[in-house]
Amino acid sequence: MAALGDLPFYRRDQIDLDDALRRQVELLQGKVDALSDKLFSEKSDEEIAAHIAKEYAVQPLVVDFDAATPSVERTQVDVHDRFGYDRAARVPGLARKSIPFKGDPELWRLRTNPYNMNPPRGDIRGHTLIIGPSSMG
Repeated sequence: MAALGDLPFYRRDQIDLDDALRRQVELLQGKVDALSDKLFSEKSDEEIAAHIAKEYAVQPLVVDFDAATPSVERTQVDVHDRFGYDRAARVPGLARKSIPFKGDPELWRLRTNPYNMNPPRGDIRGHTLIIGPSSMG
């Protein structure tokens, strides 16, 4: 059982938010470059921009803390030594919170700050962030 879930804002392949947004810009530029001259004569710039923006927009994460639901159950949590020794202790754990959000769940997996030495932990299930022991209920 993971004590507090996975590391949001982290991918093993080191792709971060900046990389993902730059890739989105490349895709957008390619899409615009592929548009026909005929389309520009038939539609306004605003109509074309609105259509393309719908397809390539990145929806930010909007976390609904007011709709969070706590659960309290007895469980055992593995706590690992923070200094890298192979010792672990099992301690009682009680709380978990499920927090709904809107936006692209993949954004939780993209690193936003490469210098954060204390990142949060949690599990992403659909459009819910779960903080606390991942094997509970």
